[in-house]
Amino acid sequence: MEITLQFFELLRSIIRTYTQFIQAVKENNSLLGMQINIIKATRVQLSRQERAWKNALFIDNFYEDWLICFGWGWYLTCDFQLFLTCLIPILIYCFDYKVFSKILIILMIIGTLGWTYYLSVHFDFLIPGRNTYNPDYYYKFYVSSYARAPPYFLGLLIGILYREFKQSKKSGKITYLHQFRDYAQSSGQKLIMQLCCYGLGFGIIGYLFFGWKKEFNTIQMSWPKWFQHIYHALCRFLFSFGLTLVVLPNLIGAYDIFNSKFMNNTLFKLMAKLSFTMYLVHLMIIVILTETFYETPAFAQIDMITCFVCAVVLSMTFGLLLSLLVELPFGNLDTRIIKIVTRPKRKVDTLLD
Repeated sequence: MEITLQFFELLRSIIRTYTQFIQAVKENNSLLGMQINIIKATRVQLSRQERAWKNALFIDNFYEDWLICFGWGWYLTCDFQLFLTCLIPILIYCFDYKVFSKILIILMIIGTLGWTYYLSVHFDFLIPGRNTYNPDYYYKFYVSSYARAPPYFLGLLIGILYREFKQSKKSGKITYLHQFRDYAQSSGQKLIMQLCCYGLGFGIIGYLFFGWKKEFNTIQMSWPKWFQHIYHALCRFLFSFGLTLVVLPNLIGAYDIFNSKFMNNTLFKLMAKLSFTMYLVHLMIIVILTETFYETPAFAQIDMITCFVCAVVLSMTFGLLLSLLVELPFGNLDTRIIKIVTRPKRKVDTLLD
C-alpha cells in the first residue's frame, strides 16, 4: 500500500511538472494569443514585444530557476527546443532531399559554433574555470539552447550517416561510412585507421580535460584571451567529435580488442540501456556532490576522479530505479494501446454456420 501511495505521489509530481511547463509555453508565446494566470511567484515580468521572436522559436527557457519548483528542468527544456529544431532537417531528409538535409545540418553546426564564439567574445567567456564569477555566464551561455547546440547537431549528422550505412548492407548502395571502411580494409590500412581514430579521439578528449590545468591554477593568464575565447567556443563540440572518433571503428565494423572487449562489456551495455534515465538524474547528483550549480571545483585530479566515480555510480543506481519504475512499465504503453485498438475482431461462429 505504501509503495502504491509513493508511486502515485511520483506520478502526481511528474504531472504537475509538465503542467507547469505547458503553462509556461502558453503564457510566454504570443503566437498562441492566450493569457494564462499563473501564480505570481512564478511569473517573469518582461516585455512580450521584446521577447516575441525568442518565444516563437522556443529559445527562452521561460523562468529563472529560483522562481520554479523544478529548477534543474532547464536542460530538458533545451532538449525540447533542439528537438524541434532538428525536426527541420529530418523532415527535409524524409522528403528525399538527403544531400540538402546533410548540407543544412553542417551549416547549422557552423552557424551555432559561430554563435558560441560570438557569445564568448562579447561576454568575455574564458576557459570554464575562469567563468565562475562572470555574472553573464549562466543565463547567457550555460543554459542557452543554441550555445549547447553544436554537439546535438553533430550527433544528428552522425546518426543519419550511420543509418545510411546500416541500410547500405541491404540495398547495396555506397555511403560515406561504407567508403571509409572499404578503403581502410582494401588498402590494408585498417590498423592505421583504428590507431588514428583512437589516438586523435583520446588526444582531443585528454587535452580538453587536462590541457588547461596550468592556466586554471595560475592567477595571471598564461593563455591569451583570444585563444581562451576559441577554446571556450569549441570545447563542447570538440569533445563530442573526439568521442565520435573513438567509437567510429566500432560503428563501421572494424572490430578490435578495445571495442569488442572493453566497450562491449556488461557494464557498458547496462549503461547504454540506462543512458536516458541516467541523463535525467545526473545533474541533480552532480549538484549535490559538488555543492554548487555550475562552478568548477578545484582542479585536483583525485577530487575530480572521486567525484566522477561517485556521480557515475549514483546516476546508474537512480537511473536503474527510474527505468524500472517508469520507463519499462510505460515506455511501450502507446504501442500496446494501438495494438489493442487496431486488433481485428474475432469472427464468432454462429450455430447456423
